[in-house]
Amino acid sequence: MTRHLTALLLLALGALAMACGPTTYVTAPSGFAQLEDDQLPDGIAQKVISSDGALIVLREREHTPKSDLNFWTDSLQREITAGRGYTLLSAEDVTTSGGLKGKLMHFKGAYRDATWRYSVALFLVDDEIVTVETAIQEQEWPTHEANLQGAIKSLRLR
Repeated sequence: MTRHLTALLLLALGALAMACGPTTYVTAPSGFAQLEDDQLPDGIAQKVISSDGALIVLREREHTPKSDLNFWTDSLQREITAGRGYTLLSAEDVTTSGGLKGKLMHFKGAYRDATWRYSVALFLVDDEIVTVETAIQEQEWPTHEANLQGAIKSLRLR
């Protein structure tokens, strides 16, 4: 009886832990290292990095105030262009391999004396705003473009 009670308690605790964690994830490309959960700042659900600095960050935010994908795409685009000084290169619809529909924006801008490529895919998932962000110095973009785009399209629900 005690063994069954212990097993049920462990299952309940596991379910509770999963409910408190991130609801989405991306598949890390080959050659990228994934940071452990205890290394992630608040608001970041997942972070992977390559040895040459290519970065993929998955963020989950509360979807408040409630609005549609166009509102959040416009808001984020304005923040990055007007607020951070980046140039919008392109914006397009994106569908992940798991069927989530969102918007993908590609930017270019200066940061710490280097030119960077920065992409943000934006999705509305239940009560969360989910972004998959990629960043890499421009000269490294051709080397990692397929990996970074593949990571965005790999976004899935847990």
